[in-house]
Amino acid sequence: MSFSRSPRNSYGLFRQGISTATRRPRLVGLLYGVNLVAGFMVTIPIYLALNSATATTGFSSELATQFDITLWADVMEDALPTLAGLFSQRFWIFPVVFLWKAIASIGIISTLYSRGLQSFWQGVGEYSGRAIVLALAFLVPVAALGVGIAISVFILSAIWPGEVGEFWIFVVFIPVSLVIGLSVLDLMHDYARMELVIGTNTVGKSMLSGVLWPLRHFNSIGLYAGWFVIALILLAIPTMIDVRTGGLWGVFILQQLFLFARAGVTVAWFGSEIDLYDTALTAELPAIARVEAEPGFAEENQL
Repeated sequence: MSFSRSPRNSYGLFRQGISTATRRPRLVGLLYGVNLVAGFMVTIPIYLALNSATATTGFSSELATQFDITLWADVMEDALPTLAGLFSQRFWIFPVVFLWKAIASIGIISTLYSRGLQSFWQGVGEYSGRAIVLALAFLVPVAALGVGIAISVFILSAIWPGEVGEFWIFVVFIPVSLVIGLSVLDLMHDYARMELVIGTNTVGKSMLSGVLWPLRHFNSIGLYAGWFVIALILLAIPTMIDVRTGGLWGVFILQQLFLFARAGVTVAWFGSEIDLYDTALTAELPAIARVEAEPGFAEENQL
């Protein structure tokens, strides 16, 4: 195992990712459009159920303008049976969204690495089957993470009883463990996808390489963390917009701008990771192979 570092610094990787997104506006628009449709499929039924529940209470206007945890808890007592039934009826949506996320990332990687020579849908058609298998394979470590957290909670609850212990376990430990654990697995999944598409490896080899990637290339962790913070900020800002400032439709349009920006961040994020992947593999090539791969080498040695 070789522990190499990419010759390009984090700033250069971020700049390259942003440049990649600005050169691919159609790809960003495609990603935004499909994500919007998927979001509507999930949120509209939930919105209708919540709207019907709040309308009967007479507090719908108060909840729309200001969040009240006590009032919300009372409303949820009435809405919970409806939402439970709605979830069982709409459960099929979540596997569809999962499959879309799996194949969309493959299409993005294929398009960006080929510099547009291969379209998004060509990449999806060529790699989507193996990408879905790879995504399903990563559900195993996700399940292992859940089991590990559950065991840890059981042990911590036994040695740290009381309200203080419950606060730190359920408010701090579980959310932080889930965010860190799922982020690490998502990072590994990203590079496993690149091994599948760029490295043309099998699903098994791609998964193994993806799992080992952050251990071999530590700067991939910082790059992922940087983009994760940016995506988190773009996700949080729309929830802070006051409905009273521009009306419901004004807020909706403003939120769409942020959702489009998030699609751009996704493309830029993959662009940075692909650049890191490419430069890291180049740095691992033997010295002779790197010299032969340099531009002009073949022309100078034709004679």
